[in-house]
Amino acid sequence: MLIHPQIDPVALSLGPVAIHWYGLTYLVAFALFVGLGRLRLQHEHYAAQVVLGSWSKQDVEDILFYGVMGVVLGGRIGYCLFYKPLYYLEHPFEILAVWQG
Repeated sequence: MLIHPQIDPVALSLGPVAIHWYGLTYLVAFALFVGLGRLRLQHEHYAAQVVLGSWSKQDVEDILFYGVMGVVLGGRIGYCLFYKPLYYLEHPFEILAVWQG
């Protein structure tokens, strides 16, 4: 039999606000993306692109924004499709209630 560890999903509680472990993981991943993207722009091949104006730090931040939006929207759509598809078919406007689920 496989035994699963009982880990509390809440990393930190500040009154009514709870910070979950997966939220911290996303935050670290996004910070690493920006840091590694900026570091990559300093490499010889990409530095030439920066000088030509093809790439900039702003481009890395723009890609991060689209990635964050993809994570939020993809997570919400996945939750609605995999956990309660019939409920959200009956209540389609509640798909927008991202604070639930």
